Amino acid sequence: MKYKMTALCFSALFLSGLASAAEKAPIPAETSLGRASALKLPVDDRQQAEKLLANIFEVYRHYSRDTFCALVSEKFAPGRVEFINAVEQGYRAGAVLELNYVIDKALPTGNKLAVVFKWEKKIQPASLDHPIMRKGSVQFMFERVKDQWLLVQVAGTSPF
Repeated sequence: MKYKMTALCFSALFLSGLASAAEKAPIPAETSLGRASALKLPVDDRQQAEKLLANIFEVYRHYSRDTFCALVSEKFAPGRVEFINAVEQGYRAGAVLELNYVIDKALPTGNKLAVVFKWEKKIQPASLDHPIMRKGSVQFMFERVKDQWLLVQVAGTSPF
């Protein structure tokens, strides 16, 4: 009986710890991309990655060339102007109906943050009568310049 009470107390403490941890950590939504492995990331890195991606995709959804350019570093490689032109061309190719992503990794190094993620985008091209789905995996490299994070590199299948 004594062992059962100890086990019950331990279980209650364990479960209450899980409940309070679950309240503190947001759980990403389930998509066709699967459950996010982002919960394994250090909280600060994950939060920063989430903020950066949310910001750049919000600007993309309400595209303005000047506003988007302000998020892209002058040191963007391989070519800043070519990248921005490709983003604009992608935006004009069809209305973005939905854009989802799941962060796989956020890797900080000095004043840079590499964010590796999977994405899926549903668009409605003007030339088609039905939406299409595009998917990919990409790494965004951000660099902190003064008090702002700027995109310096995109490697993989761009969501734009």
